[in-house]
Amino acid sequence: MLLVLIGAAMGAAVLSSLSGCAGGDSTIGRIILSFGGDDLALSEEATRELARFEAVYNEYSSPGADAGDTGQIDHFRDAFKRVRAGYVR
Repeated sequence: MLLVLIGAAMGAAVLSSLSGCAGGDSTIGRIILSFGGDDLALSEEATRELARFEAVYNEYSSPGADAGDTGQIDHFRDAFKRVRAGYVR
């Protein structure tokens, strides 16, 4: 019985964080969409802006030990797409 109560309390605590604050755009929804591929298509203008940023980034970033490591620009590209899709109209 105690385990059931503890489980219910933990479930209630986690449920509020999974539902999120914004209506219609829950955390679980964003996670599920992220596995669906590139659902955040950019407009032609946004694609040009991203390409311009990447060109400047590649020009001024230091190559470091792993010159082939594109992790930082990949993270920026993902964040750029999500912000454009979720906040810019």
